[in-house]
Amino acid sequence: MGEALADVISRGIVTREELFITSKLWVSKAHVETAAAALAKTLADLRLAYVDLYLVHWPFRLRPTCTTLPPPMEDRLGYSPEEFLKVWRVLEGEVDAGRARAIGVSNMTVKKLGALLAEARVKPANNQVELHPFMCQAELLAYCAAHGITVTAFSPLGSPARPARMQTESDPAPMHDESVKAVAAAHGKNAAQVLIRWAIQRGTICIPKSVTPARIVENAAVFDFELTPEEMAKISGLDAGYRLNKGMPWLLEGQVWQDNWDEPRPSVSA
Repeated sequence: MGEALADVISRGIVTREELFITSKLWVSKAHVETAAAALAKTLADLRLAYVDLYLVHWPFRLRPTCTTLPPPMEDRLGYSPEEFLKVWRVLEGEVDAGRARAIGVSNMTVKKLGALLAEARVKPANNQVELHPFMCQAELLAYCAAHGITVTAFSPLGSPARPARMQTESDPAPMHDESVKAVAAAHGKNAAQVLIRWAIQRGTICIPKSVTPARIVENAAVFDFELTPEEMAKISGLDAGYRLNKGMPWLLEGQVWQDNWDEPRPSVSA
């Protein structure tokens, strides 16, 4: 990838200034001893002097030697606000050095963001989280807006190609929802385009994933129509707080997935 990117820039197809490049710090590299080296390797691989945005991939960590996913229980270190802040200090230094123009986070809750903001010298520029009509995260969006943090929506189409280990029969499928399809038909668009447009009109940065050229083109054709307030409300009304990515690989012994997201544990019937 680094060679291809360098070739595109060297041939003048695009300039470096026309590109916005984001990369992430992986959970096994989210340590004081390894964070700077991880960014240095990314820059070397991409043949770049800096990235525009460098995100901490998860608030959880793995031991530096872990290369297995899902990781064995003994390699899971969980979340510690103190350890997260130590890594953040390293990344603040990378901003000072110009190797990252901005730094941010992924999969962070309001509670975890609050702990970081209370101590951070460089405020997180972005929080990349799961967002789709069945997981609207209105409280988190409002919190980020109030603190000047942009939000990137991953899985905006419901991540239909996610690994089988992340799927259950009860999972919603936004692209097949009748309300979404009805709005799409009214605009002469497909369901994916409506979902992307919904995300954009909410003020989020939307990153749908596709490896099919025709679909990539379709996914970009969302600026020639606008959803009405009624259509926005109709789609937002699907919200059920349903997480497709529950973060199961990061759970410690005795934890449930709600613990990852600072949510109440499910009640146990007597």
